[in-house]
Amino acid sequence: KIKKFIVKKHGLIADYIGLRGDVILPSFDEIYLEKPNASGMFTPIENESINSSIHIDSLISRYRAAFDQNTLTEIKNISKGLMILGVVGNNSGFIAGGLGRDGKAHYPIINQNQFTFWFYGLTKYLGTGYQSEIEEEAILQKMIEAAGVLEKNNWNLVSGNPRKYKISGSFTNSDYFSSVRLLFVLKMIYNITGSKKWIKYYNEKGSEIINSGKNRFDLCRDGFAEFTAENIWDCVISQIALNYLYKNDDNITNRENFRNGLIKNAKSAEAYIYYY
Repeated sequence: KIKKFIVKKHGLIADYIGLRGDVILPSFDEIYLEKPNASGMFTPIENESINSSIHIDSLISRYRAAFDQNTLTEIKNISKGLMILGVVGNNSGFIAGGLGRDGKAHYPIINQNQFTFWFYGLTKYLGTGYQSEIEEEAILQKMIEAAGVLEKNNWNLVSGNPRKYKISGSFTNSDYFSSVRLLFVLKMIYNITGSKKWIKYYNEKGSEIINSGKNRFDLCRDGFAEFTAENIWDCVISQIALNYLYKNDDNITNRENFRNGLIKNAKSAEAYIYYY
């Protein structure tokens, strides 16, 4: 069923399809005029980076189990689409959330989720070894560039139209979602580069007191307490981030914090699973 949502031009996965089963994407003019809004919210391309990155993760597991060449082709197609999201903008460090009908046009505003899971999808792909040296280097440099711009802008996301929008979103908010996603990005960029700068930021940001005497590691431990039927999808996405941190942090205390957060979130989400 997922294949129905794949945009053939670039391999990314749209949010939804039309009643006749066709993917209807925003035109260049609609995007230029920011219809219906500057982030493309409620359009089929709103979450292409998120959908595609989660799907590439599942495809990698499938390929490792069966070594089906069609699955490998899907993986490579999605990785190419994710790279397009990283290069279509004119503003260094900007990652588009999705692509319009022409395969290039994009809305100027992105959010934490879109940026974070663009990182996630390419991190998972780099870990497979399925790419050539040239492709690997191109992906790595684009991710380093995006992380560097995020650092330079004090952990604020740049927009695709800096003249109109100074920032697109921020990881500096003192809440659970911002905390787990910032740590997620910092841990991923450290894991793929090995640069001590990023693990230093990871430990500093994790230990920084930001909310009622609590640091980001504490907020990850406490989990998200306000689950509803409407926001559970967002919580599930952050659960992926929390699980990655749990598996990739060698510090026993941090791992226990992440583990407790995973368990608390799972218990809180149980009441709403039937909605989906």
